[in-house]
Amino acid sequence: MRSLNRSLLYAFLFTLVLSMPGFVYSTWGQLAQTSSQISHLKVEAFPLKLNAGHNTSVTFLITNDFEPIYDLDVTVQFPTSQLTAPPTILGSNHWKFSKLKKGDNVSFSVVIYASDDTAGQGFSAILSLVYKRLGYVSPYVETHIIGFYAKGFIDMVIYDLSTDPDPAIAGENLAISANILNKGNVPAMFTNVSLASSPAVKLKPESYNYLGQVDPNSPAPFTVEANVNSELKPGEYVLKLLISYEDDELVPHTFERELTLTVSEAVTSTPPTTTEKIVSVVQRWTLPIIIGVLALIIIAVVALTRRRGEREIESYG
Repeated sequence: MRSLNRSLLYAFLFTLVLSMPGFVYSTWGQLAQTSSQISHLKVEAFPLKLNAGHNTSVTFLITNDFEPIYDLDVTVQFPTSQLTAPPTILGSNHWKFSKLKKGDNVSFSVVIYASDDTAGQGFSAILSLVYKRLGYVSPYVETHIIGFYAKGFIDMVIYDLSTDPDPAIAGENLAISANILNKGNVPAMFTNVSLASSPAVKLKPESYNYLGQVDPNSPAPFTVEANVNSELKPGEYVLKLLISYEDDELVPHTFERELTLTVSEAVTSTPPTTTEKIVSVVQRWTLPIIIGVLALIIIAVVALTRRRGEREIESYG
């Protein structure tokens, strides 16, 4: 009897549950969505590369190819990482849309800041989509994950540029020295500095200087040399320094730096005339002669003084 009553109670409860199909189905739909991650909406984002050290404007696009939905609530966030602070969303990370028909789409933009420390790392943004469906009581939840990559940058500058000698002399060696600084946040790899070919100079092996890796905020001094064209006339000439390197994705980059080379006329030496030779000899021996004459005069004065003293002593004796 007790077993029969218990069976009747279970049957009654089961019938009561079946009498609320909308509630049960909507609740089961949400649970199924949470466990199996069924996605009816399509989510895209562009660009997927964040500029490390700068703000990046990212646009999200949500497309509905499912059925009409209502009260769409969108939240975007970056999970906290234990190694590096994740990118930061500047401003609101929450958006609402009243209705989205089948085949429609909505978009919104967000500004994301990635610090210098994030360069070269990947991060996942989690988008939570909560919306209602016609005929269902409980909201439907979708979770989308979009991967972003924080790209570093390289900004190479050259300063303290100088030439030795200055002005340069035709036919002689020329040394060009400077410092190169990476103002970015990732190292510049395989850095090479060379002097471009020019009619004003003749290149040689020292015209090329391999620097290798140039780290951020670490000045790298360099020097390149060349021979000034012996037939060059006095004046100003433009030379170019060529700098090449690769970034952290092994993409090659090159840039140029111009400098002005001032060339003066070479000083030619002419043989001295007879008069110049005599004057030079006289100037060379004037001081020794004066010193010798003074020494003789002093010796003579001392000798005369001694003789006079001896005579006075003899006269008294």
